[in-house]
Amino acid sequence: MKISLEKAFDILENCSAVIIDNVVTYPRLSDLDGDPQSVFLCFDWNSEGLEYAVNFNEGQNKEVNVYGSFMFLIDEAGDEKQLTVLEPKNLEI
Repeated sequence: MKISLEKAFDILENCSAVIIDNVVTYPRLSDLDGDPQSVFLCFDWNSEGLEYAVNFNEGQNKEVNVYGSFMFLIDEAGDEKQLTVLEPKNLEI
């Protein structure tokens, strides 16, 4: 199923965390401004002394594929990245 970038942004804004490249991390979001070159989403993490960063711009993600809890976005390099969106859940004891 495809959703709009605005809907995907809303989902990411309200999620607890995201799994990308087998790493649990938190999305850094910038306001959508309609510029195709604008980076609206960044992920940064360190692993074994190396720093990683993945950025997504608006132009390549006007429509976003989703399936279950997976979201598929195109990064700045043109590669499709699978995000597993983790949402909060209230635990009752």
